Amino acid sequence: MTLFAGIFAAQAKIDYNALEVEMRMNPERYRQLTQRFIDGDTTLTFDELSTVYYGYSMTPDYDPRDTYPQIAKALEDKDYELAGQLSARALQTNPASLELSIMDLDASEHGAKDPAHHLRTAKMGFRCDMVANTILESGRGTNAHSPFYVISTADMMRILHNVLGVSKIIDRAKVGDIDAIKINLPGSDRMHILYFDNTREARFLKEHGQKAD
Repeated sequence: MTLFAGIFAAQAKIDYNALEVEMRMNPERYRQLTQRFIDGDTTLTFDELSTVYYGYSMTPDYDPRDTYPQIAKALEDKDYELAGQLSARALQTNPASLELSIMDLDASEHGAKDPAHHLRTAKMGFRCDMVANTILESGRGTNAHSPFYVISTADMMRILHNVLGVSKIIDRAKVGDIDAIKINLPGSDRMHILYFDNTREARFLKEHGQKAD
């Protein structure tokens, strides 16, 4: 994946309270938007994609503790057919996960080369781009007052490594509830700090008697 144009220009803010009201009042709209996203509909607006991605954290399926070691192992072993089967199954439960989407795209890009498979790969590429752009457009990311919003640590790490190409994470700190990640960007030894709002995961962990990292 590539670094997107205008990455640090966005100033949108995610209003979780308003989104919770929307999710309660109009669950059918969420289902319809999610299906359009699954279908790779690139006409979805930022607000619609925000509902899909951030709204997922308000569904019963949301669990930011989920990890996918079997998929990671299959990719490491270059068993792309198995990796694709496992990731496709996991995406049925968590369709907007950037972590899973990138894993599935990796498996798909190395898989079969028939026309139907090319279409599946293209669709998953669109889905990866849509989630990544939604996160990058959720804030500036360069200060604690306008962070990038994510719903899991896994997605935050995928933004850093797979999307921004961060070469090294130097340190992590907290500015209130906001994660401050000290990094080196590609081709630079200079330290930068990117800010992420991962409060949905922190809230989930607190409700389940666990502490965030």
